[in-house]
Amino acid sequence: MADQFRYPGLRSFTLEQKGIFFGRSRESRELFHLIAVEKTVALFSKSGLGKTSLLNAGVTPLLLESDIFPVPIRFGNDDLLPEQHFSLQFDIEYRKFMGQDALQAVDTSAEETMWEQVKRCPFVRNGQPYTPVLLFDQFEELFTLYPQPEKRRRFVAELADLIGEKLPVPVREQLLDRFDAGEIAAEDLAAAEKAPALKFVFSIRSDMLHFMDELSEQIPYILRSRYQLFGLSDEQAREAIVLPAQKQDARFACPAFGYTPEALDDILGALTKNREVESFQLQAVCQALEEKILKGRRQKFDPLELMPLAHSSEQTSSQNPSPRFPKSKEKSTDQAPLSMGEGLGVRLLTPDFYGHQEGIARILEDFYQKRLEELPEAFQQPARLLIEDALINENGRRRSVGLDDLLLRAGVTPTLLNLLEQNRLVRREPRLETFYYEISHDTLLAPILKFRKEREAEEERLAAIRRQEKAEAVAKEEAAKRRKAEQQRRQARALSVVAVIGLAVAVWQYQEANTQKVRAESLLKTSLEDKLKAVQSQMSAEQARKEADMARIFSEQAKVQADSSARLARRSAELATRKGRETAEALRKMTIAENLRLAGEINTMLQKSLVFERAGEKPNAMLWLRKVLRLDPGNSEAKRRLERLEKEK
Repeated sequence: MADQFRYPGLRSFTLEQKGIFFGRSRESRELFHLIAVEKTVALFSKSGLGKTSLLNAGVTPLLLESDIFPVPIRFGNDDLLPEQHFSLQFDIEYRKFMGQDALQAVDTSAEETMWEQVKRCPFVRNGQPYTPVLLFDQFEELFTLYPQPEKRRRFVAELADLIGEKLPVPVREQLLDRFDAGEIAAEDLAAAEKAPALKFVFSIRSDMLHFMDELSEQIPYILRSRYQLFGLSDEQAREAIVLPAQKQDARFACPAFGYTPEALDDILGALTKNREVESFQLQAVCQALEEKILKGRRQKFDPLELMPLAHSSEQTSSQNPSPRFPKSKEKSTDQAPLSMGEGLGVRLLTPDFYGHQEGIARILEDFYQKRLEELPEAFQQPARLLIEDALINENGRRRSVGLDDLLLRAGVTPTLLNLLEQNRLVRREPRLETFYYEISHDTLLAPILKFRKEREAEEERLAAIRRQEKAEAVAKEEAAKRRKAEQQRRQARALSVVAVIGLAVAVWQYQEANTQKVRAESLLKTSLEDKLKAVQSQMSAEQARKEADMARIFSEQAKVQADSSARLARRSAELATRKGRETAEALRKMTIAENLRLAGEINTMLQKSLVFERAGEKPNAMLWLRKVLRLDPGNSEAKRRLERLEKEK
């Protein structure tokens, strides 16, 4: 089925894609020879230069043609411990080697050590022994997935035993116990102690290479043999671009094609940095061009230009010298320009096809945009702000920023940084006991700056809209305030008229109230006067009653006096007829009696005046006191009380 791409894009090359893996023949041979002669090899490079592709599609095919059998090991996640990953993946590869069902592979790390498992699984086929080479791809995951030393302690110890060819102490003790018990013979013990034939390749990023130092105490020579992978040279990059396009294979969705020299110069000019090209960017751009070709074919037209065969041969041969490849079963036709049938010519990709340098820039823009869109939605905006603001300075240049500073930004987490690194948008480097992050390649700078400018323009547009909306809202609010003020003024004018009318009514009501008040006061005054007159009349009537009582009393007293005078006169008349002495004695006794009577009357009057005084009737009291003084002018009590009452009056 024609569904395969000639360029894997961001994905690493696999073993099945060895036929389109070009540009790394020298590195493939060099690394293969190093593995053949060394027990351990450390392959390292910056991220994005193609270590995994080199192992999968460059070195592994060479190993499979030798007596060294590749056993890839990858930790990948922390669902299992490192020794569990090893046990399971080693069993899978051993079963494949033996032609068995790999789905039956099991993890035996709970029952045996890595040494025991390797010893139990000899790589021998058809009587020919093979040496397994353990390809630990992305070995830095041992430290990033298992930052706690206790989680990797067993694996490191057992790895050290394998590399150092030392029988693990627990296994040795068990064997000695069995030997002492007579369960195994001496030759069995010697065979068990013989180290398995193994080779080791540790592929690790150069910024993580220092982690390998942590293993040097237990594995002293783990970094003795190292191989550094660099970016593609101009010649290697041209091979990686041109030769996959020329492959004739029905499995490819896109038919074979070529590149004009101008197109190659455009692509390499855009991707080259420090005289090197990074593999992942080259593959990303070429895959985008291939997708563009396929899109045109789906729309029923050929987007490429058909060039005469002779012309196309001159163009490609002058710009693309034949690459130097190790001997292989590939036909030489892979390295020559391909005709498109019947000798008519070859379809070539020209700068017009992708839009010249601007088109390459758009491809890189799309690459940047697509990588952002591949992130979880919650990470997309923080990622843009991180890349476009934090990792580019005010002059539009890349800058490195420390991990701690990046984590202070809103929405930035270690997970986001790892995703950006996996998507080849940023790279990190160890520095000053921490990591510093920067944009992965200068070619991304232009699209990032463009998107930043567009984002800032959009932000400014939105800010302008918000300002306009705010201004309109303020204007509406001011207009509403003016309308309300005008309405209030109209209401005020209306209220003023009402107030004037109300004031007039109030004045009238006030005047009427005053009139009523005057009337009420007049009526009250009249009522008070009438009440006063009534009180005075009552008092006058009471006074008249009292005076009548006094007159009655005086009348009674006068009658008493008259009766008394009459009796006196009768007695006097009677005495006149008596004898001389009897008459005189009788007269004297009468005088005394009269005086006593007067004293009694005076005392009675004093008592009455006291009664009136206590009753508050001072005039009547004073009247009786004066009467007492008429009868007895020298009465001191009557004088004293009369003076006091007159003063109080």
